[in-house]
Amino acid sequence: MTPVSWICWYANGTAVSCRLGPPDAFMPAPAELQPGAADAGALLPAGKRPLPQIVRTILQEPEKLADRTISIPLFAESHDTDFVRELAEAVMCGTRKLCRVLFLRSSTDIALTLDAVEDPALN
Repeated sequence: MTPVSWICWYANGTAVSCRLGPPDAFMPAPAELQPGAADAGALLPAGKRPLPQIVRTILQEPEKLADRTISIPLFAESHDTDFVRELAEAVMCGTRKLCRVLFLRSSTDIALTLDAVEDPALN
């Protein structure tokens, strides 16, 4: 399994936004990259109600979402940013071990990080 990184942000409102990070943004420890070891968190549960296509893509083929912003809806505006960060990690990574979420809180960090991801000259 290839390591995956997501850049997520919450600027108040009723949604968390996430974009796929650059391929080299997350380098796992060597122990996490044992040859032949599958990342069980990227496998879909068998015998359960099927997951929506977007969830299957996030977990199994995140590279297909490289130029898309994923929106995670909230029922109401949240003032608990730790909960919102945890929600973003749960949705974007599930139980996948080789997955990390960079959670941004300020509009400046959001703008600078997304510019760096979208402009190859800055990488």
